[in-house]
Amino acid sequence: MSQDQPLEKPQINRALRAFVLVSGIWGVWGQMIGTGTAMLNGFALTLGATASFFALMTSINSLMGFAQLLAPRIGWQVADHRRFILACRALAVCLRASILFIPLLVPPRFQLASLVALVGASLVCLQGSSPFYGSWQATLVPEHLRGRFTSRQTIVGTLTAMAAGLATGRYLDAFAEADKPRAFTYLFALSLVVGLGSVVALARAPFPPTRPQPRGRHLQQLLEPFRHPPFRRALFFYCALQCVLGLADPFYSLFMLDRLGLSYTTVSIYNMSAMAASVVGYRVWAYLVDRHGSRAVLPLVLAPKIAVPLLWAANTAQHHLLVPVAMVLDGFFSAGISVAITALLYGLLPADEQRPTFMGCWSAALNLSYSVATFGAGLLATWLAGPDRVLWGFPLGNLQLMFGLCALLQVGPLLLLRSIEARQHRGPAQILEAERQRWTRLLRRRRERR
Repeated sequence: MSQDQPLEKPQINRALRAFVLVSGIWGVWGQMIGTGTAMLNGFALTLGATASFFALMTSINSLMGFAQLLAPRIGWQVADHRRFILACRALAVCLRASILFIPLLVPPRFQLASLVALVGASLVCLQGSSPFYGSWQATLVPEHLRGRFTSRQTIVGTLTAMAAGLATGRYLDAFAEADKPRAFTYLFALSLVVGLGSVVALARAPFPPTRPQPRGRHLQQLLEPFRHPPFRRALFFYCALQCVLGLADPFYSLFMLDRLGLSYTTVSIYNMSAMAASVVGYRVWAYLVDRHGSRAVLPLVLAPKIAVPLLWAANTAQHHLLVPVAMVLDGFFSAGISVAITALLYGLLPADEQRPTFMGCWSAALNLSYSVATFGAGLLATWLAGPDRVLWGFPLGNLQLMFGLCALLQVGPLLLLRSIEARQHRGPAQILEAERQRWTRLLRRRRERR
């Protein structure tokens, strides 16, 4: 599939800078009021939320990804996709910030339901515009910069999220428990300003000219991406990988807090180390992806990542020194998966009005597979609960068994890589040898200059 460049180079550069800036602002907004954050969860606790409520919110967060599958149907009827994207993101920010009025205007028995409704509506707006936003980026990012752009964008978003998470946490801790509702009110009001600021920044990015959108499209045409073999094989591979990783992902925090007895401060420090490792990973893997292609680099990421859940399983309450090692490795290799998959997806998108449809199908399928996997993982972990098993004198609980199963099944996606078309026919050994020769030459030149 060809990738067109409909704008002049200065316009493309201005758009890429805007995308990176928006990612940074969005990282701050996400920490202030994003789903799954300590801030939004803490607000829910002030409304009387229980563990089942948080499970419901997690499920809704994944299931709202289906909005991306239906979004192209709406987009076919919209002439100006740029305004559609900006309007959806602005509406999502306003809906999310409006939860600050729940304690003031909603009766107590309806407050949690109102929170679910507002968060769900904002997610629909974000997910509904996501295929068009992704298409906007995919159209303008040059092929030789896909890895580096994804790396730069994600690093900026990660760093701002780290700073915002620390700042908002200290801000909330400064308030007494009785004053927490007032603290959340100020925080969410500020999130409205930050969120709308990201919309203003995005509005400054040039939008590529679009062809007249065909009318009268049928819902059956939403299935067109699945009829394209390269896209279908890549999607099947990534869905399989998401299903396997979903067997262990829900239990890492629970394992640290409940089974290992680590403090929240220790867990936060370990999380920061994983994020720092991901920043390094984005730089390293982006360089390799741009030089050798996603298909060639993915084996270098997936093969060693099998060791990560095994390192988790090897920890006990008495000896848990492998936890920070596992988290650092996970952050480093997960960054490689993110960069490689994003570049791979951009290369599979068509250069016509079907691009948002491909983006929507990709995201909806991934959300469904991950949601099913995590739900099944919860049932399996419950079934395995009970006294610890002993293997060669080492105690294994149900969560450690889930980590071991995750490591074992990661071999499957690694084998599925063979079905994905490669830009260059290079294996991991060839890549490592090529990089060794390249860096050897660079070091030799530097020595000769001295």
